[in-house]
Amino acid sequence: MSGAEIAGLLIRFGPIALDWIHELSTIWSKQLTPEEVQEFVKGKRKSYDEYIAAERASRATGAIT
Repeated sequence: MSGAEIAGLLIRFGPIALDWIHELSTIWSKQLTPEEVQEFVKGKRKSYDEYIAAERASRATGAIT
């Protein structure tokens, strides 16, 4: 992943993109099976309300998510 691609993700998605990039770097060069893809994305999806609640909580504590 290039620096420009990382910057684009940060612009589009904000600081959460850093967590995604960190997680993706562990599998970046690996050919994944469908089961491995499903396992990787399991738990990554959040509802809109969950994202809002997490953002509010991080702002309340001063943490960046």
